[in-house]
Amino acid sequence: MAKRLYVVPILNTMGPVTDARHTDLLNTWEEVDRATASYFTDRFRNTIIDQQGRPVSISWFPVSWSGFETNPVERDFGWFTIYDHINQRWKADMDRFGDGIYWMYNHPDKSGVGNAWGLDWLHNCHYLKILNRMVVQRGFFPGVVEIPTANNHSSHFVEQYFPFDISNRNSPFINWDNIEADGRKTREILQWADAPNNWIPYHPSESNHQCPGEMKHAIFRLLDIKTRIMYFPQDEVIKAFDDCRAGHDVVIAGYEHDFRDRCDAVIDLFLEPIKIVARDYPDVEVINANLQTAAIECLHLNNAKSAGPRFSVELKKDYVCIQSDTDLFGPTPYVAIEDFSTGEILSCNPFVAGYRSWGIQLNFIPGQGKLGIAGFSRAGIQRVSCYLINDLSFQLIDEGN
Repeated sequence: MAKRLYVVPILNTMGPVTDARHTDLLNTWEEVDRATASYFTDRFRNTIIDQQGRPVSISWFPVSWSGFETNPVERDFGWFTIYDHINQRWKADMDRFGDGIYWMYNHPDKSGVGNAWGLDWLHNCHYLKILNRMVVQRGFFPGVVEIPTANNHSSHFVEQYFPFDISNRNSPFINWDNIEADGRKTREILQWADAPNNWIPYHPSESNHQCPGEMKHAIFRLLDIKTRIMYFPQDEVIKAFDDCRAGHDVVIAGYEHDFRDRCDAVIDLFLEPIKIVARDYPDVEVINANLQTAAIECLHLNNAKSAGPRFSVELKKDYVCIQSDTDLFGPTPYVAIEDFSTGEILSCNPFVAGYRSWGIQLNFIPGQGKLGIAGFSRAGIQRVSCYLINDLSFQLIDEGN
């Protein structure tokens, strides 16, 4: 049986940026949208037509520009400025090509500087604030997470809720001694130099996110297409096909940013080399897919129940009971609660109340608010259920992904 190579170009979606040191940056939404439109052309999408007749899909990873105190490069700050923009401007086109929207997390640095890399995961839990708002205000729970500055602390958090993580940046072709904007070397920022440098996804160790181990979530590899630290080399394309020929289904993923006009680079450095090398590997099936679909199929989870979990809520004598109609990937669903009287949106860790059943103490429930519940099935499909709270009564108002 032919092994499968899933082709996944990724657009890390950050919106406009202004920096006098880099003249190629796009500093208005009009410029960003003009460049983004190139990705929805037949020229780009038909660079590779796979054996099933499907064009290229893009996986979009918007960031949340929140948690910062200063904005030296004039980002479009806000919880959902990037996510909302791409949904409102491009969602219909994304759906037409089977694209996916996920989440890239940049951990805020303790300095509060808006373009600084935050590496101290014990300094703040801003990721919870973002996820809380995603769940209760957008009905969104990302199917894949990307955390370039991940470490073992973040890996243990991902393990609780998310089956798919595309953060491994290791490659023998990376210039790990490159000096970043804050003066530190790339190897100090991206803690991936000891991770596997092939395209086979791995389950990380509990003690070291860079080592294969027994954790449940899978880490996929993602490399730069055209940056200061690396241009995507053809050797990495050959390596992906060789991994397939050795008996593995793999995902080959390369990323660009939306704040540079780089559609041609994605074609020339990533898609065309894959198309050319594929001619020498007729035994490998090349498949275009968004990242979540590729991850599910690569890990052979598509043989399990394919629907996301449905969550129901019931008031018990002394707690609120959440139930799922299917087994979850993690030990509990992700739960966020919005209090309309205070405006606070907080995460809540429910206790186990039984099989597929969890509880929230009544003192956590506001008089009027919203309850958001999210989680993945073991097949890698997520769902969000949002309930309106009114004096301990719960009305389902939205179910999404």
